[in-house]
Amino acid sequence: MARFQAQAPTGQLVQELEGLVRTAIFQPANALVGPLLPAAADQPQPGQGCKERVRVQIQGLFGHFELPGDYC
Repeated sequence: MARFQAQAPTGQLVQELEGLVRTAIFQPANALVGPLLPAAADQPQPGQGCKERVRVQIQGLFGHFELPGDYC
């Protein structure tokens, strides 16, 4: 932060700062949202036969997530 305050705000510095701010914000959001997604995924109905358990990779606003699910 001191590096950015010590210089005049140029386009390059603003771009670098934006990248750092995005990283700082999205990291905690990813850790918060990631564990909530599996609970929100569709679950098999009682008595429904499932073939196998699969893990699906998804890309969301806050990063990559892995969702476990049943292939029914």
